[in-house]
Amino acid sequence: MELNQHRSCSQHGGRCMIAEVLVSQNELREENLLCDAVLRLEDGGVFPVHRVILSTCSAYFRKLFTSTLNTSEKTDILLHGISSDLMSQILDYVYLRKVDIHCDNARQLLVAAEYLCIGAVTELCCDFLEDTMDLDNCIGIMRFARCHFCADLEAHARSFVLRHFVQVSQQSGELLELPVEELQEIITSEELNAEDEETVWECILRWINHDPDNRKGHIAGLLKGVRETRTT
Repeated sequence: MELNQHRSCSQHGGRCMIAEVLVSQNELREENLLCDAVLRLEDGGVFPVHRVILSTCSAYFRKLFTSTLNTSEKTDILLHGISSDLMSQILDYVYLRKVDIHCDNARQLLVAAEYLCIGAVTELCCDFLEDTMDLDNCIGIMRFARCHFCADLEAHARSFVLRHFVQVSQQSGELLELPVEELQEIITSEELNAEDEETVWECILRWINHDPDNRKGHIAGLLKGVRETRTT
């Protein structure tokens, strides 16, 4: 997935002038020219960067580089919890306004972008997760979005789970890992699209049988959800 924020701009020599600026800035970074800071990653990655360019895209770096105490000191920075691969993708966005989001990095990239306060990358990751949502990953995405305060993504995932409840209840491995409170929240929702009460009961049995020793005590509470289920 790539983002192009400059679909209309002045043309010069058949190329977009803004795109030329972005490419030129990235070439300076790659050749370590005029760089005034270094980002170091725990896995050994080292990235020379330009403070002003990072500050235009990231509130985190703007605060870091413009603080009175840090202006002359924070030029060699160790970042924790971010891999070199993720930082490469983030810098591609910062310098070129493009980022390669795929199933193997979307969630980690979202967490890194959230930490560095790069909202545009966070939004792109949310869009990717929404577009790739299916029966197998919808519950995981819903819980991930809730954990990271991505309200729109959480709402979309929850709607997907409720709308496709019959298939999710029968096929999803993620459903088996839900805490009892979250399962009960799903089966008692007024928006639940269940064919009949038996469908919900079978879902409960499947969940309990995944860990019967620790879950059989929840049967009575979950049965209340079955009785309150609205069929469609």
